[in-house]
Amino acid sequence: MGCPNLKPIYNVLIIGCGRIAGGFDEERRVTDWPLTHAGAYLRHGQFQLAGCVEPNAERRLGFIKRWNVEQGFSSIKELEKSDKKFDVISICSPSSQHMSDLDAAINMRPSIIFCEKPLTTNVNFSREIIERCSCLEIMLVVNHTRRWDPTVNRFAQDFRTEKWGKIKSATATYNKGLLNNGSHMIDLIADLLGPVEAMFAGPPIFDAIDSDPSISGFLRCGSVLVSLNCGDASDFSVFELEIVSERSIVRMQNGGQSWTVREIVASPFFEGYKILGKPKSLKGKVHHSMLLAVADIVRVLETSGDTSQPVKDAVNAQVVCERLRELSVKFVENDSL
Repeated sequence: MGCPNLKPIYNVLIIGCGRIAGGFDEERRVTDWPLTHAGAYLRHGQFQLAGCVEPNAERRLGFIKRWNVEQGFSSIKELEKSDKKFDVISICSPSSQHMSDLDAAINMRPSIIFCEKPLTTNVNFSREIIERCSCLEIMLVVNHTRRWDPTVNRFAQDFRTEKWGKIKSATATYNKGLLNNGSHMIDLIADLLGPVEAMFAGPPIFDAIDSDPSISGFLRCGSVLVSLNCGDASDFSVFELEIVSERSIVRMQNGGQSWTVREIVASPFFEGYKILGKPKSLKGKVHHSMLLAVADIVRVLETSGDTSQPVKDAVNAQVVCERLRELSVKFVENDSL
């Protein structure tokens, strides 16, 4: 009797041991959908957390214990002295460190690098990283989470096929930094409505990250105008989107945890007029995204295919963010004259 076909186990390195690396899942039940890299890798079952890099000793030791990591390192230099090899490297460090951490990750020649957004803090650096990975045949994935949300994928298909007619306009609201959260929104809009172009930007709001203010403005997706609004993260968190088409209004709320669709119906009071009917609610699956992203990585490792999130789309979102920053600076300069 032959041995059963065993699924391969892939070695993972996580650089940065903060909240998105594992912290958001520390107090969650094992039956909950994982929100972090470590939680998703272990929940999937085909990964071994072979190493982690974290300069904060207390955080590193806690991460090793919580996620059963084989070996922890205080720095990339310490890691480089070892002979460990990795199939997948997750970049979960602060955005300002991404460039140096990506450089080190590329030198380790993994099959896939899974990086938190933004790829780097400079679009030219991001393009350089993409080119280097391409030359070395390293797959690069940026964690714009909603790219793996089945609900988003469903609506993207509905809009592409004009299920409710042509799109007329859209309104988006976010806070806590243009690159930090605004890039998520811009990538989501591009996924749903098509390529995005920055048209106008207002003054910055420094609501969380000094180097990354939130900025309002107007975007364009073809002929569709999108109003990009921001609040103050010190008041509350918000990430919502409303899309108006010929025959409906689709609204995403609570970061994608819930969606509503209101389709047109005949007015019960005024003959010949159409109004919006009662909302039909759908439960979003944004919390499924991290595990689905990891499953997508396994598919790529086993088939040598492409991931569901082309890295060029992540860079396009970053290009729009940088343009909005430029327009915001011009707005402030003109307003001060």
